[in-house]
Amino acid sequence: MSILQSYPQGTPKKGDYIIGTSIPAANSDDKPTTKNFTVQSIASFANAPVAYESYVFSFVAGPTAPLDPVVTVMKNTTGLTFTFLRSAAGIYTLTPSSAFVINKTWIQCTGNGNGFNGILNVSAMATGDIALSMTNVSSLNSQDGVEYGFVELRIYS
Repeated sequence: MSILQSYPQGTPKKGDYIIGTSIPAANSDDKPTTKNFTVQSIASFANAPVAYESYVFSFVAGPTAPLDPVVTVMKNTTGLTFTFLRSAAGIYTLTPSSAFVINKTWIQCTGNGNGFNGILNVSAMATGDIALSMTNVSSLNSQDGVEYGFVELRIYS
């Protein structure tokens, strides 16, 4: 039997092998089998897509008029690129580089700002764009004033 501590430590490469046990399907007469797995195959399995892909970003109000937002992407597993622009007072549009399934998309948005007394509304448009509007609670008019916020888009498979 080998003593693990006697082997030198190393940095794995994607073609290196790791010994593991392959477990047969339930209700099978097969026995567990010891096999070699590549580091790449384990990394690919660990990074396999879950039930959805996501695009998460934070934004702050731009430094000058017309207040186009400054976006910081926190996570993007969609394979798409997005453009987030202000189109009018309190109205923003998130445009994807290509179409995706809108009826399998979940969107969440939050924001805060000095002087913003309103509601953030998010909706998917037939064009494939995502609309974000900021509405004043008192006047029900669109208004600027969100200084920063976060948006998460989940596209389910």
